[in-house]
Amino acid sequence: MSGLDEFQRINVYGRNDGAGGLGRIWDDLLGKPPERESWRVTPQSAQLLEQLMQKIGISNSTAHLRYGDDWKLEPGVLDAGPGWEDRLAVRDDGLVQEGGRVRIYMVEQLAGEAAKRATDRAARREYQVLQGITHRGIAQAVQIRQYQGGPAILFRHRHTDLRLDAYLDAYGGKLTPEIRLDLVRQLAEALRYAHSRSLYHRALAARSVYVSANEDGSDPVVRITDWQTAARDFDTTSMRSIGDTPLDGTLIEDASQVFLAPETDQEFADPVDLDLFGLGSLAYLLLTGEPPADRRSALIERLSAEGGLHPYAVADGLSDSLDDLVYRATRAEVVDRLPSTERFLDLLNEAEQQITVPDQSVSAETDPLTAVPGQSVDGTWMVRRVLGTGATARALLVERVVEETEGPDGRAVVEERVFKVALDQDKDVRLYAEAQALKAVGGGRIVRLLEEPREIAGHTVLELEYAGESSLGARLRGEGRLTYDQLERYGNDLFIALDQLAAKGTRHRDIKPDNLGLHKRNDGSWELLLFDFSLADASERDITAGTRGSSTRSSAAPVARCTTIMPNVTRRL
Repeated sequence: MSGLDEFQRINVYGRNDGAGGLGRIWDDLLGKPPERESWRVTPQSAQLLEQLMQKIGISNSTAHLRYGDDWKLEPGVLDAGPGWEDRLAVRDDGLVQEGGRVRIYMVEQLAGEAAKRATDRAARREYQVLQGITHRGIAQAVQIRQYQGGPAILFRHRHTDLRLDAYLDAYGGKLTPEIRLDLVRQLAEALRYAHSRSLYHRALAARSVYVSANEDGSDPVVRITDWQTAARDFDTTSMRSIGDTPLDGTLIEDASQVFLAPETDQEFADPVDLDLFGLGSLAYLLLTGEPPADRRSALIERLSAEGGLHPYAVADGLSDSLDDLVYRATRAEVVDRLPSTERFLDLLNEAEQQITVPDQSVSAETDPLTAVPGQSVDGTWMVRRVLGTGATARALLVERVVEETEGPDGRAVVEERVFKVALDQDKDVRLYAEAQALKAVGGGRIVRLLEEPREIAGHTVLELEYAGESSLGARLRGEGRLTYDQLERYGNDLFIALDQLAAKGTRHRDIKPDNLGLHKRNDGSWELLLFDFSLADASERDITAGTRGSSTRSSAAPVARCTTIMPNVTRRL
């Protein structure tokens, strides 16, 4: 009922059902004939009115299409999910035009305070867990601000990007087995990077992956999105309640359910296990072109009957090693599932070596960004293993036979090194800066630069000493705490590396367990080698450079404990 008095109600109209005691908007106003025929609005006068409005500068309001001062949103919705919608955005300052994607959380449209709080919390979680994450395979959250009563996040995004399922629908018929395997590898490397920083997605599915590609669908690069379901172990307590929370099933789209682990509904499901299953189910999709099931119940039935997903059931010609890889990643029982993304990548390397025919060509150059084990990169060096892809470069372990020399067993001696390949021309400057830093400090407990930077197939490449089969971070995640002997030995190595840096006035900016290789010396003993100087030229004013601290399963704490064992060295530093 309207609270307006008889004077305030003049020329105020309400719904046409008369509710509220106001005049009926149609019957009493819009539907009534004009008092004079000359006042009637005809089609011709309506057009004239539109022209007059434009002439005096009145147009449709676009205030709701502004995100901050610089970004303009597209009128149409790009995508939508539980409690959110995505819109494309563009910023044009007259010199450079930049594209993006804004995720708008529809907090004010939700019924109930609990739902509003949960959605607001999901938005803040998605933004905060992605801070300090710099990998081409993970969505980059640029800023968060209030938008029409709710939080909205701006992401880096190309307007031609497609969801993985849409990309496969459009270009799946053109994808070679090599490209499909490369997409699997990209997803695994992105997850490995995330896990090394204690970041876990927990609801990985086809709709949580975007693909950037050329107009014809070639050269695809995947990027994992939808981190509102994520968990992250922060080193500080200020954000722990945001990043480390039970998985909220209301945030997951129905279409994603056919990719999720059977234990997803459990409150305390292990996030690594959830991500491994998601990775395996996406590998199934990429290798077969079909989702694991058409509905959640069918997936559960299949897992109960088969114990895991077997791609060979629907894909002819798939190797046994690839089928086994997907099966082991998607085992219904978590105790039987692969333990880590690193193990997944090890098995993927083995599978690629089995199915790749060694390239004996010495004339053509293979693109080092797409080379797989068994392929020759420059006619001399053969890829033995893909070590991984980071924010700046892709690392390949390569080898060649030294024909003039034979070992004690009569076999030719094999020489090995790492090729670090810039992802694009924008990253070249980082690699050249790294080369300069290694010229100054390489050797001892720091990897050496073996050759001057060069180009292979149009990409800048550094040739580096191999730091070892495993990093200290992988060792800590796989086997747990170091022994006291190891702490003392590796602590000495770490401080020697720091002394080398200090002597030359060189900064690393990202010392962490994952950048310390476990190198086996000729006498069989082990030592730490510091690598990855891609941030050596970062400004000292840039306090965001490097990896944000996290308390993790990756645990840098055991390295820090060296200071308790080596007080004399600590005092000197």
